[in-house]
Amino acid sequence: MAIADETGRMVCVRGMSQDVTERKNEEERLRKSEELLLQAERIANFGSWEFDLRTRKPILSKHLAQMYGVASGAEWSEEAFWERMEPQDRDRARRIVERALAQCKPCEYVARYRAPNGRLRIHFVRGVPIAGPDGKPERSIGVVQDITDQTRAEEDLRRLSHQVMRARDEERRHAARTLHDSAGQSLVALKMTLRRLEDELPATNKKARELLESSMELATTAMREVRTVSYLMHPPMLDEAGLGLALRWFAQGFSERSGIDVKVEVPKDLGRQSQEIETTIFRVVQEALTNVHRYSGARSALIRLTRESGHICAEIRDEGRGLALPSPAQSANPPLGVGISGMRERVQQLNGVFEFESAPGRGTTVRAILPLTQKETHGAEEPQTEGANAKQGRKEKPSSPQCARRAGA
Repeated sequence: MAIADETGRMVCVRGMSQDVTERKNEEERLRKSEELLLQAERIANFGSWEFDLRTRKPILSKHLAQMYGVASGAEWSEEAFWERMEPQDRDRARRIVERALAQCKPCEYVARYRAPNGRLRIHFVRGVPIAGPDGKPERSIGVVQDITDQTRAEEDLRRLSHQVMRARDEERRHAARTLHDSAGQSLVALKMTLRRLEDELPATNKKARELLESSMELATTAMREVRTVSYLMHPPMLDEAGLGLALRWFAQGFSERSGIDVKVEVPKDLGRQSQEIETTIFRVVQEALTNVHRYSGARSALIRLTRESGHICAEIRDEGRGLALPSPAQSANPPLGVGISGMRERVQQLNGVFEFESAPGRGTTVRAILPLTQKETHGAEEPQTEGANAKQGRKEKPSSPQCARRAGA
């Protein structure tokens, strides 16, 4: 500031200086932190947000604004977010968010989002409510991750795995028929020939007759084994008479071979299902009973089928020794052996839910819950369950108390 005398002539200048080094350093550190956050969000393909529940104003990170196709977070609104979400996912996502806010608990969901350029993306959203002094949520923070590429890769892998599984089932069906029609018929012809030979042998040749009788017993045993192997590979009864009778036949044969008493409960009005559903349930039951025989030490087992609310449920239960399972924190789908992994994969191929429950001394329960097609559900005049999650393969679980006590949404 200039200081003048009485004549107006400037005689001095007064001023001040301030050291802003720390402020500039802080601004630089903040800028670098923001750049690092932006780079991290781009690498992980996610964005972050904060939402003021009182003013209903959102704040988006730069990358999330780019994901949503807006120039800046200030141009975004709650209404725009819900409008651009696919209608099939909107109601479900709203219910999840409202329930989380009412309980002041974190929530997460998957939903499809259509950007302004028309591209459809799949987003995984996780939000955390932040409570105020009164204990009620006053704001929420969270992240949005774009899982479109991951989901499509999983869909391609699931489709390929499904094709491989169908080809394997078809090969087993063909091999079973070939085994039954070729080796089985040849053994029948052999036994008939041995019968004719018996008629031609003189009664005095006891040694030859003993050898003949032994040969006939071996032929009978071989016929039985060929028939059993053929039926286990693919029982023709499954195609001809349906799942209920095929399971009863298999359970009876399993009981005779293993000494384990197996009870089968199938509703009278079960009806026929698609070939894929019937084959999947039969294979799950087959593998589950094999595990009962090998590991459980149980003397009895139960197979129960139910059909309701647009789903069919198969439950296999034993009261054997059971086993300790890994904690959920260790793995969402703990590895429990090739057989159980195969059952889970089969069920998930049909967008179903696979559950495995066990505890030492309390037995084991295997449960497969498969959604019926619209035609099958309509034929049974049953109501549809709520729609599936946007991400392929992540279906909302049925609320049937019989089918899934633990599978509620």
